[in-house]
Amino acid sequence: MNIRMEKVTSLAITIMLLASFAIVALPVHAQTTTVRLIPSSADATYPGQLITFAAVIEDVSLLAGIGFAIQWNTTYLDYDSHTLTAPVETYNTVQPPSPYAGIMHTPILVVADTVNAGAGTYDAAISAFGGGPFNGSGTVFVITLAVKSIPFEGDIGYLPYIDLPVEFTLHDLADPIPTAIPHDVQHGNVRLYSKPFVYPDWPLLKIEPELIECNGVGETTTADVFLTGQNMTTGLETTLDPYWDVAGIDVYMNFDPTMIQALSVTTDPDGWFEAFWYGGGIIVVAEDIDNVLGTVHVAFIGYGNHTPAYGAGRVFSVVFNSTTETDTYPPGTSPVTLANPQAYTGQYVFDSIGGLIDIASP
Repeated sequence: MNIRMEKVTSLAITIMLLASFAIVALPVHAQTTTVRLIPSSADATYPGQLITFAAVIEDVSLLAGIGFAIQWNTTYLDYDSHTLTAPVETYNTVQPPSPYAGIMHTPILVVADTVNAGAGTYDAAISAFGGGPFNGSGTVFVITLAVKSIPFEGDIGYLPYIDLPVEFTLHDLADPIPTAIPHDVQHGNVRLYSKPFVYPDWPLLKIEPELIECNGVGETTTADVFLTGQNMTTGLETTLDPYWDVAGIDVYMNFDPTMIQALSVTTDPDGWFEAFWYGGGIIVVAEDIDNVLGTVHVAFIGYGNHTPAYGAGRVFSVVFNSTTETDTYPPGTSPVTLANPQAYTGQYVFDSIGGLIDIASP
């Protein structure tokens, strides 16, 4: 027997001894007594959802002592609040979700009313202390648990739900002799429904502007590249989700070298990306300009401890010089596009810790 159970059992013995000093009566236990949680099962579907159980004793006679302990799953459930609903003279109305009022007659001695949220346990122990024994049905306590998280289907073997028992680990009832009162026990349960895995909005590199106007020879224009997000269903621009944990960027900017020439390139000009790498910074691998082919190659990677990048930020900037002019309106334009320098056979996302993410396998 572990230390905790020895402690709880000793409390139950204390209850019986206190009850024996408080009342002297001849116990008669003709009916079937039941200890149970109401509801017997509750559905959990979203984080933060509150689920309340009532511990009740039904059809009891000559009840003089109670020793209860329950336990719940701490991976998905957390303690929120509870009320020990004794004596019945104080809790003389229905205690939802129980259909009964409180239990035990005043005066009583509360031996235990202890929550261990980390272990997921609650102990309740009550003894009669001069009042008469309790007969009938009553509520011992009401406890509320909070749903901490909802698992993905893949986390629980691709099942639609898992059952999380909320169990009595101790359910002692004593009469005034003291003698244990025989009873049936019905535990509780939280049915936790899983959710399908859905990727968040995908990372998006975009150029502003996408067209460089050639208004006159020698005029300069800046093209900025931003890292944001895009909803793959609607196509609408959103923001970068930290789920992707982007570690770096390797990309070519393409332009028409007969119309414009690249003068300079600056990586992470605002320090937005580097700010996420608080334990290090960024390493610039390439800032290469080729005005013959019409490309600007930018590659950089973060290093050190970091927080996954999120939101939207400018990751590099290129200054162009116009080499042509036109007498007509609108003036000529050079499209500016982006392309990954590597020829992949599929689509991949690079994770800062795990490497390439297989999109087909969450």
